[in-house]
Amino acid sequence: LEAVLVLPVLFAQLDRRAIQDWVDAEAATLLEREGATLLLYGREPDRNAFLSKVKNAAWSLVSLLRNNGWSVAHTELALEGHFGAVPVRGKADLVLRRADEMAIVDLKWSGAKRRKEMMMNGEDLQLVLYAKLLPPPEQWPHTAYFILEDGKIIARNGSAFKEAILAGNHSDHAVACEQVYARMERTYAWRLEQLRKGMIELR
Repeated sequence: LEAVLVLPVLFAQLDRRAIQDWVDAEAATLLEREGATLLLYGREPDRNAFLSKVKNAAWSLVSLLRNNGWSVAHTELALEGHFGAVPVRGKADLVLRRADEMAIVDLKWSGAKRRKEMMMNGEDLQLVLYAKLLPPPEQWPHTAYFILEDGKIIARNGSAFKEAILAGNHSDHAVACEQVYARMERTYAWRLEQLRKGMIELR
């Protein structure tokens, strides 16, 4: 669903009714790709509830971008680089631009509590890695999770999205991301050294 729902963001000039109409027009394709079981006989109430959540999420996301001055720079942007000596690659759901600021938003269907805890504990490793891979290398973009089921966005602070559910008390997202990334590098080096010595930890 994440890849499909990115599309309404490209129509940020539309009002809520127009976005709802767009979802209705795309419903058949959307359900075939992401919710085929909802097409079964007797699932019409569930199907309607699902599409209602999609409409609300699309409008919430467009509203967040408008209210905070962001424009869409890329959707599903391929990222490549290195973590240490290891080639890595990934795909950022949503990359935003606001003047000289950038933001990466990872779209998830559910799991708001878990994503908030991950960010609070510095365990949002994939998101931080994507932020590191996004050029320019000397600038850390803002990072956030958008939870489609709830239509809510989770971030470390409110500087990128004033409506965000805050995960921690970091006033500087760049410092937080730098700390998480440095810990990733230290942990990786530690594990490699264990393997070099022939040590394997089992639980």
